[in-house]
Amino acid sequence: MSTSLARLARITSVSHKISVACGIFMVLLPAGLAVYVFGFFELLSYHPHIAPMDLPADGLSRMAQTALYAALLVGPAPAQFALSQLRHLCSGYANGAVFTVAAAQCLKAVATVLLVLVLIRPVSGMLISLAISIDLPPGGRALVVTFGSTELWIGLAGVMVLVTAWIMGETATMADENKSFV
Repeated sequence: MSTSLARLARITSVSHKISVACGIFMVLLPAGLAVYVFGFFELLSYHPHIAPMDLPADGLSRMAQTALYAALLVGPAPAQFALSQLRHLCSGYANGAVFTVAAAQCLKAVATVLLVLVLIRPVSGMLISLAISIDLPPGGRALVVTFGSTELWIGLAGVMVLVTAWIMGETATMADENKSFV
């Protein structure tokens, strides 16, 4: 087997595994968050958005838990879309569609999600703080806004993937044009 065929076989194999993993994570993410919020209250204090807040010692009411779960789903909602795009991208790679306009569009969608995450993470943090303090009397409720280096790194990654998708799309378009001449 030639080296290029071996590389293509490796790309196909790894891409198929990543595609399957994306599908699994798409199911596990919301289910895992539900188990986290409703089953392991004592671990909530380790969540990066929750750690700076004082959780009630006796736990959260069911309404507050449900609100917290909904607030925690806001952050990864775009990630769910990104996972679906990555799954589609890797399925294409596994079928040999490596440098295509469709692959570039999937990468562009993932980049867009990364850039949207930069905006959504602070909103998610605000919703989490409101959910945790929902049972507190007026004056005891809290609204926490966070924006840090994590958001900056996510934004930088989004810009890098966006530029890569743009270059990949242009390359695929030029290759398609060249095929039409030959």
